[in-house]
Amino acid sequence: MILEQVRRRVEYYLPQILAVLTATVSLLWVASTLINPLEQWLSASSLLNVIIIVLLSDVLLLLVEFRTTTTPQVVVFENEPAAYRDLRQHIETSSPKKADLIEYSTATIHDLLEILRSADCRLRILICNPDSAITDFQAKRIRDRIEDLTTVTFSNFDKVDIRMYRLPASIRGRLIDEAYVTMGWHVYSSDDAGLYGHTHAMVSGRCDSPHGRNLCRTFTVAFEHLWDAPTTEGLIEGGRRVDQGPTLPALD
Repeated sequence: MILEQVRRRVEYYLPQILAVLTATVSLLWVASTLINPLEQWLSASSLLNVIIIVLLSDVLLLLVEFRTTTTPQVVVFENEPAAYRDLRQHIETSSPKKADLIEYSTATIHDLLEILRSADCRLRILICNPDSAITDFQAKRIRDRIEDLTTVTFSNFDKVDIRMYRLPASIRGRLIDEAYVTMGWHVYSSDDAGLYGHTHAMVSGRCDSPHGRNLCRTFTVAFEHLWDAPTTEGLIEGGRRVDQGPTLPALD
């Protein structure tokens, strides 16, 4: 207990002590250039070596502090709204060129889709096939979203492909330019909704960090598996609804 208190006090006062020492030795160094006897005394007493050690210790402390206060490789958010703020900031500052999304119905990401379209981003989106939805509630919700996606959200936009998967839903997430990934999980329930995703934790990270790279790899494997699965069906390809042919019309 006593040793722990001593350690905390040392950690607390060490930066101040080093700052005072650095200022002191700096003043001595300047003074020695003006006062010859002082310079001789510093040389004879090997105080210059002490000065160098103190300065190196100060630099080392700053490096340790920088190392421990850098942005974490991945961040866990409480839910989708919390994660979305970080995702939106990334999109607004990076001007993304492409994005892959694994969703269930897209009912909670209307704003995100509008932002990605406004950025002229190339999109591949996976949603659940309503015929394979876990409940009638989800089936209706997905069909309503399909109507909106094909007639409003992506009207006259040819940089979007949407496919509908039939395999059981597992993860949900978004990969932006293979540089930023945010991912969560579908949790099944016994009520009318059948499953929830946006109310549960999400993990986000930059793909150029070791932990973020692992997260990105997991998302990519899951996405490509669903995208190319034999039971997955096309909804929109190149801005054209697969079962209709013509480019998605604009609303009057």
